[in-house]
Amino acid sequence: MVTARKEPEYSDEARIAKLQGPVMVSVTIGEDGKPRDVRVVKPLGLGLDETAVAAVSDWLFTPGKKDGKPVEVQATIEVSFRMLEDARHWSLSGAHFTVPPGAERPRLIKAPQEASEEASEVATVRVAFDIDPNGVPVNIQVANSSDPKWSQPATNLIAGWRFEPATNNGAAILTHAEFDLVRKNEK
Repeated sequence: MVTARKEPEYSDEARIAKLQGPVMVSVTIGEDGKPRDVRVVKPLGLGLDETAVAAVSDWLFTPGKKDGKPVEVQATIEVSFRMLEDARHWSLSGAHFTVPPGAERPRLIKAPQEASEEASEVATVRVAFDIDPNGVPVNIQVANSSDPKWSQPATNLIAGWRFEPATNNGAAILTHAEFDLVRKNEK
């Protein structure tokens, strides 16, 4: 049981993208109730994984017990990130980048979108794309969609987003991304 907790903070880029959902972390809780070996087992992306690890690393727990004595235990914890939603806008439920070993992932800096009055139904779209060395999404494709009619709005949305590009040894590089877009009903 958690006895003291610090709420994780939203990263700027996750807030810009309206990213929300759970980050699952694995943790070892020591005999003293302090966490260690905190690591992400199910990521969400855009800096939220790191803030979840930082927050859980500062939590305190009631130690596990065996035969009345404190013992070390393993636990998996869900750290949830939620924002107020506007059903007329898309939000993200996942952001995944594929970068070479040693490279820095891209950083989202701008995610404009216009409100849509067609927001009365739930929509989900997975968009796969590359981010070029200028931070511009290219080769945008819909990998999966709850309805084909959402494919074009989703690709148009991503086409307007901008990133600080991925870098390797200080040089901007092309990198791949997959974003899960969702729009929920206002009800």
